[in-house]
Amino acid sequence: MFQFLKSFLLFCLILGIYLNGSFMNQFGLRTPSSKLSLDSSGYLYDPTDTSCDGFPMLQVETMPGTCLGLVLGRDQAKDLESGFDFIKPRTIVSIPNSQNFLVADMGGWGEFKGRLFWLYKNENNQYKLKLLKSELNLPHGLEYPGDGYFYLGEKHQITRFEFSEGNLYNEQIVIEDLPSFEGHMHPLTQFTFNQKTMDLFINYGAPTDHCNLEKNKIQKEDLVYCLEDQEQAHAALYKVDGEAIQNFNGGQKLKPKLIAKGLRNSMALSVSPDGQRLLQAENSRDFEDLGEPYEELNVIDLGETSQVKHYGWPYCFNFNATSPEWQKPYYYPPVDCTQKSKRIMNDSYEPPYILLPPHVAPLGMRYYSSDLLGKEFKNSLLISWHGHQPTGNRLVLYQTDNKGLPILDNGIEETFFKQDQSGRACAKSLPFTPQGGLKRKSNYLELISGWSKKAGIRPEGSPVGFEVSKDGSIWIVEDKARVIVRLAKVDKSLSYKEDCDPSLESNIEEKFELYRNIHEQNPELKRQYQELKEDLIGKYCMGCHGNVQTTFYKNDEYSTLDFLVQNEWFEKGEPEKSKIYGAVAHLEAFTPMPPADKEQPKNSEEGQEAIEKLRSWIENLKN
Repeated sequence: MFQFLKSFLLFCLILGIYLNGSFMNQFGLRTPSSKLSLDSSGYLYDPTDTSCDGFPMLQVETMPGTCLGLVLGRDQAKDLESGFDFIKPRTIVSIPNSQNFLVADMGGWGEFKGRLFWLYKNENNQYKLKLLKSELNLPHGLEYPGDGYFYLGEKHQITRFEFSEGNLYNEQIVIEDLPSFEGHMHPLTQFTFNQKTMDLFINYGAPTDHCNLEKNKIQKEDLVYCLEDQEQAHAALYKVDGEAIQNFNGGQKLKPKLIAKGLRNSMALSVSPDGQRLLQAENSRDFEDLGEPYEELNVIDLGETSQVKHYGWPYCFNFNATSPEWQKPYYYPPVDCTQKSKRIMNDSYEPPYILLPPHVAPLGMRYYSSDLLGKEFKNSLLISWHGHQPTGNRLVLYQTDNKGLPILDNGIEETFFKQDQSGRACAKSLPFTPQGGLKRKSNYLELISGWSKKAGIRPEGSPVGFEVSKDGSIWIVEDKARVIVRLAKVDKSLSYKEDCDPSLESNIEEKFELYRNIHEQNPELKRQYQELKEDLIGKYCMGCHGNVQTTFYKNDEYSTLDFLVQNEWFEKGEPEKSKIYGAVAHLEAFTPMPPADKEQPKNSEEGQEAIEKLRSWIENLKN
């Protein structure tokens, strides 16, 4: 009997291995698959897996009954004919009457390095890329409003074209001479259409974070204003009438008109299904405090655009909080955002509809027109949170009312959650305590969570643009990972679930203590670190990142190191894979830092030396 059981168990083991672990997995036991592959993006997956509605399932936690599948990994995201691959893909749009898409890749932050790709399904039922156009100038906005043309926004213009069988034709410049100059902090052109009227709404981003008053102030009638907000007409939304779009024949270019001001950077835009309201999710300014300010969702009533309302930037933030720069008595009278102010467009200040968590960086927004996820979620509002802070890296859903607005919920104090960026530590609830006093929010559902970095399993999630396809699945572009992923419906038993690990938080502290000990035992490395703090971080990074220190080690000489460890700003021994080095050295696919309106280390000899110190320090950490 014992020999029989022994033989039977051996048979089961062999069968389980032969079936790629499926037998063992049925009983909750995981066996390593020889087919697992680690994509250069950082995703671990089985190329032969089709369990996520036809695509390999990624180990990213999603809403029960859904999964995240890898459509096109970084290793496959290349046009073999031209050799062009993804550098910084940002937006995706469906091609009507097909299962294919167009994808805009901004090509990094250098001018005229952008590309437009065709993402198509080949005869083997696999998705491939074909380069359609190169040398584009920071392309971002990409839409198909249904008039037969695709619209593409570059830094300086909006063009449109027709597309058929892998080719572009009848290209036309619709709008030209968009605001563009050296050092502009938000140069990307984003836009959306009103499907009811064909009206086109365009974002003009603010050139700076919070208006540089030393260079950009102006005085009118004894009041000081921000020049960017007033005369330059940045940080605003513009409109082109649908009738002008429909009558455009490629001749005289169209001229947008101002409809809303005080919106720092409107990368997430969408018009309500009834065509009556334009929704804008704001990328708010930076403070030293990482808990402030909150991001905003603003609502522009399209029936009242004859009066250009002002939505706060740079004078106000959150609901009614006044920016510190405008509280100073020598800007008499100081701005008071709790009251109407003549400084803000003649008493027209409009506070946001709701607040989003701080630093989530909303970059994409669309209404979900399908009932695939459940009838209760049809016509909900989807927003991608791209931010690298613990509140970001998500795709979220807001249920809406009959006006298409997120349903208000003022009864719950703690609705926002902090998730550690390393592995999957247990989520911590954060109190909803925005400066300004007024508490107004809407609960949201995380369609994709658990998207923090886990070495050897997944990279940090970086969702930007997304598209809801005809079947209700959601196709998402990740610009940092340089991949296309897809959220699809599956049986609840197949959804990936990852239990949180309460030990990870202490592991981060252990990791920091390890690095501190390495510095204490290596005088040369400690010297490099101290010089780095003064010559690079202290000069170029302080202020935009919570003073680059943590609360626990705030008065410690290693507080900066603790910040870098907790936020995973460096990869030991690998400068080119490190966020901080990639940002200041302006490597492809990394967002350049400091912001464009601030002094750049690469522009001076001392700054270049500081960048080299950073490279040397990261390389020496491996010893």
